[in-house]
Amino acid sequence: MLKSEMISEFTRQISDKLSGAGLPGEAEMKSQVQRVAESVFSKLNLVTREEFDIQNEVLLRTRSKVESLEQQVKALEEIVKTLSEQ
Repeated sequence: MLKSEMISEFTRQISDKLSGAGLPGEAEMKSQVQRVAESVFSKLNLVTREEFDIQNEVLLRTRSKVESLEQQVKALEEIVKTLSEQ
């Protein structure tokens, strides 16, 4: 999940963009943006880049193992086929 500091950084950047506009109720708008962002992000099931990279590494290792096992099975099938033909 996204950490609260990431959401805060996101809302800070939005607030920075709105700050120079001189709009009335800037403080209220800031807190509304914070609440909306937290609500939206919590529903999105997002992960951090670090979590994504870790899972990507796990996936690559798993894929490599599967390919190796597929080769072993194929070799064993050839052996069984050869033996059954004799």
